[in-house]
Amino acid sequence: NAYRILEQYEHATEHLTQALAISRAIGDRQGEGKDLNNLGLMYLNDLKDPAAALPWLEESRAAFDGLWEELATDERRVSFGDTFSIVGRALQLAHAQLGQHMAALEEAERARSRAFELLLSQQRLAAKVGIAKADAGSTEIDASSPADAQPLRFDELLAVAEEQHVTIVVFSQITSSQLLAWVVRSGDTPLTMERISILPEDKSLAQLI
Repeated sequence: NAYRILEQYEHATEHLTQALAISRAIGDRQGEGKDLNNLGLMYLNDLKDPAAALPWLEESRAAFDGLWEELATDERRVSFGDTFSIVGRALQLAHAQLGQHMAALEEAERARSRAFELLLSQQRLAAKVGIAKADAGSTEIDASSPADAQPLRFDELLAVAEEQHVTIVVFSQITSSQLLAWVVRSGDTPLTMERISILPEDKSLAQLI
């Protein structure tokens, strides 16, 4: 808001806290999630205090998670969209800045899982439209096929790396100019993380790799 732009962070905190109280008072769950996220972003980006940002961002994620679980239809989930993605990226960055590599990776996996759930909802909706337009007996699309979109924990990723004797590399783009990359492998150093700056001439993930 304007107070943040003017670097009047005490006033900004007061304004955002008041907005949060109003959202909670009127039962605006999505507004509550956004207000919590804005408070977290102020501490993370403006005040450069990721430790202070984490509680606000975690509350925001919990609010959005609760909303998502209450959305019973694909139509409602697609309408809700990727509102949750901003807080997911912010949580990854906060943990990364605090050197909490495992927590940052698990936040990336949680964000990937939610994005996959949204993609499944979009595909099921598209399938329903196709079935409605065509002869139901001629389509082979199963719009209700179950899929496991649960996020993977670090210990699960490490178990796969050890069992399959492979190295797992996970990427997450948290801003337009920054990637986080994790390497999971067996050995004395099972997890490493790097922050990668994206140069203007880097147009694709293949080029970055």
